[in-house]
Amino acid sequence: MSNASHYNAGRNVGDVVSIIVGAAEALIGGTEAVAGTGGTVVTAETTKTIQSPGKDGATSKHIIETESKGNTVSKTHKVTDQKGNTIHQHQDFVPQNLLKGEKANTRQFPDEWVKYPNINTK
Repeated sequence: MSNASHYNAGRNVGDVVSIIVGAAEALIGGTEAVAGTGGTVVTAETTKTIQSPGKDGATSKHIIETESKGNTVSKTHKVTDQKGNTIHQHQDFVPQNLLKGEKANTRQFPDEWVKYPNINTK
């Protein structure tokens, strides 16, 4: 470029476009992050108990929490002894709003965040 004013004007237009596009990406990304994590509300809880107790007499059951569309939100495995004491328990969460073809890997959160904290999960 031979004219500095044309160069500076072009640079200013490029900066404005970059700001607008960057703000739009931040807004879209922030909205998707909130929708993917904060928008899930548990609407149903189903308990499935294994019919025969283990050799030690303990009973195993799974507590499955689902959201309004029927998608599984979390699965809890709970084992209780013959006296009704919980001797093993962990809650796994299933991520929502996955991209097409993406595998749903479960994850665990700190005990103070969940309804069913970990018990004896070595």
